[in-house]
Amino acid sequence: MKKTLLIFAFGVAAIATVSAQGQKVWTFESAPFEVKSYVANTELDGLTILAASGKNVDIDANGKKNGDYSFTHRLKLGGAATVDKGTAPWLPTERAVKFNVSGAGLIKIAALSSSSSADRRLILSNGTDSLYNFSAPGTYSADGNTVPLESYQYTGGAATLYLWSPSSGVNIYLISAPALQTSVEKLQLQGISFNGREVINENKVGIEVYNLLGNKIAESNANISMERHSKGIYFVKVSGTKEVMKINR
Repeated sequence: MKKTLLIFAFGVAAIATVSAQGQKVWTFESAPFEVKSYVANTELDGLTILAASGKNVDIDANGKKNGDYSFTHRLKLGGAATVDKGTAPWLPTERAVKFNVSGAGLIKIAALSSSSSADRRLILSNGTDSLYNFSAPGTYSADGNTVPLESYQYTGGAATLYLWSPSSGVNIYLISAPALQTSVEKLQLQGISFNGREVINENKVGIEVYNLLGNKIAESNANISMERHSKGIYFVKVSGTKEVMKINR
């Protein structure tokens, strides 16, 4: 029995590291983002705000839209990024954001100039080279509530990218970038979750539940109650896939 347990645990550990490329989207209306001035480097949900006292980056409430997006908050760079123009002209250290990408894919950015009339430039760089730059407009639509969505096809490999303004303030409403999704994230995207009592199966896909010994204890196309099972660790997977979510009953 011990041998079976170890084999299954190793198999689950290997499966749990499986990931696939998806899109990570950052907007700024909910936790862990807060309405405040950031005055130090702060990592929030995989997005790092680069800031310092006197070179703050702010988040505040501001309603805008783009297609199906309805933005309620924005990230305000507040001014030009700090860069060493002599030795590291594409590596901002303050008034910028940075994020990791898993490889080639589409990067989308929704932004407006903090000026109501003057366009301002945003730069996307990898720390050593400029990859892309575009203008964040001062005004974009007659109603004043629509923000443009800029798209850039990134063709490089896994990297840390930086987004910043070389001249003055720009307000960012959305950043979307290619990112690796863990097995748990992939199951969550399929509507699978656990509330402490039952495995929730929002999309009615085939799911299976295994115990630590590797024995299948339940399968269904609906929610699965765990209340009749003893307390402990279990594993949930979508039938026919390798992705596994560990739950603690």
